Amino acid sequence: MSKLEAPGPMGYSCAGEVIAIADDVYDFKVGDYVACGGEGAYHADIVSVYKNLCVKIPKSVDLKFAAITTV
Repeated sequence: MSKLEAPGPMGYSCAGEVIAIADDVYDFKVGDYVACGGEGAYHADIVSVYKNLCVKIPKSVDLKFAAITTV
């Protein structure tokens, strides 16, 4: 395995609670739980992910398990 050429965020999937949305997003609202995959779905405390890469999940689903649904 080679070294990365430049530092950057790692990861490709995550799950969490929506804390903010863009003005043109109507499919999600603050407080929704979502699972995300692809660009922006990094392993971090706060991420910004395109809406087409997110799916709502029930609040009864543990976020630890929801994070791997995109694998």
